[in-house]
Amino acid sequence: ESELDVLVVGGGATGCGIAVDAALRGLKVGLIERGDFGSETSSRSTKLIWAGIKYLGTALAELLRWRNVFRPLGALADCRAELRLVVAAHRERSFLLETQAHLTRWLPIAVPVTRWYMWPAPLGHPLFAL
Repeated sequence: ESELDVLVVGGGATGCGIAVDAALRGLKVGLIERGDFGSETSSRSTKLIWAGIKYLGTALAELLRWRNVFRPLGALADCRAELRLVVAAHRERSFLLETQAHLTRWLPIAVPVTRWYMWPAPLGHPLFAL
């Protein structure tokens, strides 16, 4: 009979990540999963560490909306909140790449563009149409 230091319930992306991290720290780890590992929510997720570029586009496009002419301070506050989200995402991504390099890797992504101006706009933002 062996006693575990950590028992992780759920073998999805988060549960497996926790189990790997705990094992790398020298802990005795058990991992249990109802079905097959990574077969539930984790199987339908991209598992990408995003950079927040869509939120940056949202913030800038939101500033250009006609309704914000009548609420400039509110529009600036909304934009600032979105920019904070992007900065926080970049910090988190940098932290993961620096401290969890064994769990992360760069994945180049290309969005095909066939002309200089597109409608409907890519990623759902008019700013990305230019």
